[in-house]
Amino acid sequence: MSTEFLAALDAVAGILERENTALQAMDLGAAAALAADKRRAVGTLAALRPGPVPRAALSRLETLTHRNRALLERGLAAQGRVIGLIATAAQSARRALPGHGSRYNGHGRPAATGGQGIAISARI
Repeated sequence: MSTEFLAALDAVAGILERENTALQAMDLGAAAALAADKRRAVGTLAALRPGPVPRAALSRLETLTHRNRALLERGLAAQGRVIGLIATAAQSARRALPGHGSRYNGHGRPAATGGQGIAISARI
């Protein structure tokens, strides 16, 4: 096996480790920032002819890819929940607009709604 192939394998593993760390911390921006590097590294690895690959190297890569998939699925699920919360809040805000079931005060203006607002956190 060539040292070039081992270097490419190590590069993919290193990127997966960094991406997994970001995903574990729910830092989806940092994880997404690694996408181009990951595509390039995987493309380089795929273009090489390895010959026999050490079992330890394959095991490391397999472990990292399984963890990466689980963390990506978790991140996508969290992102979906945030989008759902925003959509629900937008629908509630729209219903509170004049002409959508809101109440009016004695002067023909919309009545105060109690001043309840929405807070969105970047962390889930």
